Amino acid sequence: MSGLGANVNRFGEVFASLTAEKDERYQPFRWQLRLLRRLLNADLPRAVDVPTALGKTSIMALWLIALAEGARLPRRLVYVVDRRAVVDQATRFAERLRLNMPAELSRKMQRENRWKETSRKRIPARDRDHQNTLRVKKWLSGA
Repeated sequence: MSGLGANVNRFGEVFASLTAEKDERYQPFRWQLRLLRRLLNADLPRAVDVPTALGKTSIMALWLIALAEGARLPRRLVYVVDRRAVVDQATRFAERLRLNMPAELSRKMQRENRWKETSRKRIPARDRDHQNTLRVKKWLSGA
């Protein structure tokens, strides 16, 4: 591992910054550190089976950190759950990650061409990825 992956303390700081909510800062669990090591090595688990309230939603933060460190991961993360409340929670968490994105991490994402501050496809109707996402959302909602 290189960069943040090699330095657990530095990873903890970035993780805490990303996942901060109001005055609360969260340190990663050991399983999250192990998962980050796997992600940095492009070793994707088929599933993550962790008990309730132990930070599965934060996999989004781990994914962002691994991408910023240059891990060869798919650009998009699909997060599948079977309860509407969890979907809403995950959406709020993803929005918080965007708001909390440290400048250093954002710069790395842009340098690695993993993150675009603005889309080149500014017209959603012409954005194939956006249209595919809308089709999946419609299918999942049963509409």
